[in-house]
Amino acid sequence: MCEGIFAGNRSSLSRPLYLLLFLFILAACGPIGKQAALSERELRAELTQCTNIKNPSNFKAISCQGFVHECEKRMKRDGKYRNC
Repeated sequence: MCEGIFAGNRSSLSRPLYLLLFLFILAACGPIGKQAALSERELRAELTQCTNIKNPSNFKAISCQGFVHECEKRMKRDGKYRNC
């Protein structure tokens, strides 16, 4: 069953791998995430909400860490101080 895949027809196997590699690189390079699309006001509101949660769930803690990371990234990019 798998002999045909690995025998001599490597081009049919390599095309999907190249496509996956391309999509992975594209996703890693572009600001596709929710945090990158937020306006400054929306990001600030999310950060305020995160600081008001006393005992966040694991998912919410990860989400809040993403907002902090986005804030720090914008601070480095713009050169403006933000209280992240």
